[in-house]
Amino acid sequence: MENYKYYFKKIVKSLANDYKLSKSTERFLNLLMIECARQIIEKTNQLLHPVDYETQKIQKFEPKIITAREVKYSTLLLFPQEIGQHYVKEADRITELYQMENPNKKVNPKKINLNIPFALGQILIQNFASRKISFDEGGAIYLSSILEIFITEILEFSIQNSSETTLTRTSIQKGIKADKDLSRIIKILNVSV
Repeated sequence: MENYKYYFKKIVKSLANDYKLSKSTERFLNLLMIECARQIIEKTNQLLHPVDYETQKIQKFEPKIITAREVKYSTLLLFPQEIGQHYVKEADRITELYQMENPNKKVNPKKINLNIPFALGQILIQNFASRKISFDEGGAIYLSSILEIFITEILEFSIQNSSETTLTRTSIQKGIKADKDLSRIIKILNVSV
């Protein structure tokens, strides 16, 4: 399993320079991020490979490449309406910024090597390549943007509700409980905090 802790440290540093994460918090956020990505990808697969409702079997199709469009609609279907729309709006903005900065850049999806939030796309491709799931560049960027927005919100609320400079799992719990939308997402993801 890939470890995202390097990126979490960058996010914390961008939010509040004097804060850091405990090892258990890094592990928890790592698992939370992977679970969120897994559920978005599962929803994407349901969109790409519909169920035959007469036989209740998933129809077999050729493997398809996950694009930003599939990730976008999977996010809208997975999360409550206002939360999904917020995440999609922010991911659209991030993706648009990336495309403006790199208008002629064609990148091999297996060799994406970008900075936060886009560096996560490379790791996502590596993590899910073994499961025969493939992303195009836009899909990887879009999914990593959604995940970064999610983790940034958790860390932001945790920093606001923490009295110590080291964020522990208890700090994360308080941060999640402080925001009703984050609490709803955690319930949807079926993750115990």
